[in-house]
Amino acid sequence: MARDAFLSGEWHRVGRLRPRLRPHVKIHRHRYRGETWYVLQDHASGRYHRFSPAAYALAGMMDGERTVDELWKELVAQLGDDAPTQTSVVNLLSQLHAADLLQTDVAADAAEMMTRRGKQQRRKLLGRAGNPLAIKIPLWDPDRFLVATLPFVRPFLSRFGAVLWLLVVGFGVLLAGMHREELTANLADRVMTPSGLLLIAVVFPFLKLLHELGHAYATRAGGGEVREMGVMFMALAPVPYVDGTASAAFRSKWRRAGVGAAGVIVEAFVAALAMVAWTLLEPGLARALCFNVMLVAGVSTIVFNLNPLLKLDGYFIACDLLEIPNLGGRANKWWGWLAEAKLFGADVEPPVSTAWERFWFALYAPASFVWRIAVVLGIALFVAEHFFVVGALMAIGGILLTIVWPLAKAFWHVGTSPRLQLKRGRAMAMTFGGLAAAALLLTVVPAPLRTTSEGVVWLPEETIVRAGSDGFVRAVATAPGSWVAPGAPLVQADHPDLESEVVVLRTQIEALRARLDSEQFTNRVQAEVTRQEITLKTQQLARAEERLDALLVRASAEGTFRVPRAEDLPGRYVKRGDVLGFVTPREATLARVVVPQADIDLVRGRLDGVEVKLPGRIWEPLPARLVREVPAASERLPSRALAVDGGGRFAADPSAGGENPRTLERLFQFDLALPAGTVQEGFGARVFVRFDHGAEPLGAQWWRRGRQLVLARLQL
Repeated sequence: MARDAFLSGEWHRVGRLRPRLRPHVKIHRHRYRGETWYVLQDHASGRYHRFSPAAYALAGMMDGERTVDELWKELVAQLGDDAPTQTSVVNLLSQLHAADLLQTDVAADAAEMMTRRGKQQRRKLLGRAGNPLAIKIPLWDPDRFLVATLPFVRPFLSRFGAVLWLLVVGFGVLLAGMHREELTANLADRVMTPSGLLLIAVVFPFLKLLHELGHAYATRAGGGEVREMGVMFMALAPVPYVDGTASAAFRSKWRRAGVGAAGVIVEAFVAALAMVAWTLLEPGLARALCFNVMLVAGVSTIVFNLNPLLKLDGYFIACDLLEIPNLGGRANKWWGWLAEAKLFGADVEPPVSTAWERFWFALYAPASFVWRIAVVLGIALFVAEHFFVVGALMAIGGILLTIVWPLAKAFWHVGTSPRLQLKRGRAMAMTFGGLAAAALLLTVVPAPLRTTSEGVVWLPEETIVRAGSDGFVRAVATAPGSWVAPGAPLVQADHPDLESEVVVLRTQIEALRARLDSEQFTNRVQAEVTRQEITLKTQQLARAEERLDALLVRASAEGTFRVPRAEDLPGRYVKRGDVLGFVTPREATLARVVVPQADIDLVRGRLDGVEVKLPGRIWEPLPARLVREVPAASERLPSRALAVDGGGRFAADPSAGGENPRTLERLFQFDLALPAGTVQEGFGARVFVRFDHGAEPLGAQWWRRGRQLVLARLQL
C-alpha cells in the first residue's frame, strides 16, 4: 500500500458509484496470529475471500446510499494516515467486482456478466481437473441427509466419543505392535495379486465414504452447510468426496482443523476395529477384508490424507494450525512474484504477507512440487512391478500433469502476462535462455563422475581407545608408541562439574544421615522419607563415581599405543565414545570396502583413481590402490560399523545379529591398499572411499541412476 499513489487517475470512474455487497455475501471475523482479518463467504459460488481490517472498514460501509467518494472521505476522517489510498480503493472495488460480490446503482452489463460467469465456470473446471491426484466430479447435495441423521451421530462428536476413540484406537495400535511381523510379512506379494486387488477395490471406496462422511458431519455439527458430494479420482482411483469448505467460516482454528482431521479419525477408528476382528477371526475372506481395511487406512492416511504437501486433509489442517489460509496458492503467487520482480525486473507489487508467511511460502511451494512428482512416480513404479503397462501409463500421465502442464502454463504466462509487458524481452530471454543453458549443462557439459562408499580397517573393537566419559583431557598417561598391557592407564581426563557433583552428593548424603539420626526416634514418617532420599542420592553418587572413574581410560588389549596428533589431545574436550587413539598389535595396510550393486560396473570398468578419508581427517584425502576383489556379491557386511546401527550407510536386516550382519541389498567387497604410515591415524575405524570415474554430463548420470532404479524395482 505504501507504493500506491494517494490520489488515483481512475477515481472519476468509480467516485460517483453507490456500491453495496450482494445479499448472498456474509462476513466472518477471524484472528490469525493475533491479527484481525475478515473472511467474506460467497454462498452463491462457495468461495471465500480474506480481507484486512482496512479493506473491511470500506466494504462494511457500503450501503448502496453513499458514493465511493463519500465513503473514502469518511475513512480518511476516521483513520487519518492509516486510511487506504484512492488507488487501493480502486483495486479493492475491482477485485470485488471481478469476484461478482459487488452491486451498484449502475445497470449491470449482461454480456459482461455472462462472460464473467463463463470464466468462473472454466476456472472451476480447470481447478477440478488440474490436480492429477484429486480430479473431482460433483454428484449430489447431501445437506438434508446430514441434517436428518446428525442426531444419531452427535454423541460420537462429544467427549464420550473422544474417550471411546482413544480406547479403541489405542487397543488396536497395541495389537498391531504385537502382530507386526505377521502383518508386514510378504506385503507386496499379498497385495498385488488378483484377489488382493479385488479386495482393495471393494474396501477402498467404502472406507473413503466413511472418511468423507466424517468431514461432512463435523462440518454440519459446527453449523456449516455441505452442499456438494461426488467422486474424486485420487491417484486415478475413484473415491467419494464431500465439499466441506463451509468450515472455513468457523472462527476457531481448532474447529476448522478438527473438520480436516475428522476423516482420518474415522478411518483410524474403523482400522482399529478391523485390527481387533483380524486377531479373532480364522484365515479366510473376512480376515482378508479386515487386513485390507487396515492397509488402505494406513497407506492412504500417511501418503495422502495427513500429508500437507498434497491438497487434501493434511494441507487444510496445516493451513488452519499455521494460520496461513490458502498456503499453496499464495506460495505459488509469492514465487511467481519473486521471479517477475527479482529475475525479470518487472515493477510489480509484492503479495501482502508477513515474514512468518514468507518463510512457509519459500519452503512449501518447492517441497509440494517435488512431493507430488515423487508420489505419482512412486505409485506408478509400484504398480509397474506387477502391471507394467498400467504403471507406464500412470507415469506418463503423471509427468504430463505434474511437470509438463505447470511448465507450459509458466511459459504462457511469460509470453502473455500484462504484468511483464515492459520487461517481455528480458523475461523471454532469461526464461528460454535459462532452459537452453540447462539443457546444455545436462547433455553436453561434462561433470565429475564419482561414486562413494564406506569401508573398515581390519581391527577388533577392543583395540580402539575411546573416551569413557565426557571431559577435558588432562594428560596422556602412557607415551604414544609404547607397548602396553591390558588394564594399563592410557589417557587421563578431568570433568570439574562431575568432580563437584561427587563432592556435593557426598555432602548431601552426610547431611541426610545426620538428619536421619535425629528423626528416627521423633518422626518415623519423615525418617522413612529421609531414608528414601539417602537411597536415591547414593545411587546418583554411584553413577557419578562410575563416570568419574571412566575419566581414566585404560587399555583393553595388548599392543602399541598410538595417538593421532598427541600434542593436540591435552586440553581438548571429548565426549563419551570419542576415539582417542589405538592399541595396535601390528601395522595394517588394507581397508575392506563394500560397493553397492548399482556402482559395480563403474568401479570395475571406469576406475581412474581411489581416495580414502579417515575419520578426524576428512579434509585430507589419501590416495589408495585397489588390490583385490571378492569375486562374488555378498549380503554380509564385513563389519557392523558399516551398518546403519553402527553409524554406516548400509541398511541391515534387524533380525540378523552378529558382527557380520546381513544387508537388504547385494554388495561387492574390495581391498584397498592404504598409504604406508597413514593407517595409524585411522586404525580400526570406518573409512570413507571415493571412486573417480572421469567425467560425464549430468543428464547421462541421472539417466543411469533412474534406469537402475526402474530395473531394480521391476527386477529386469
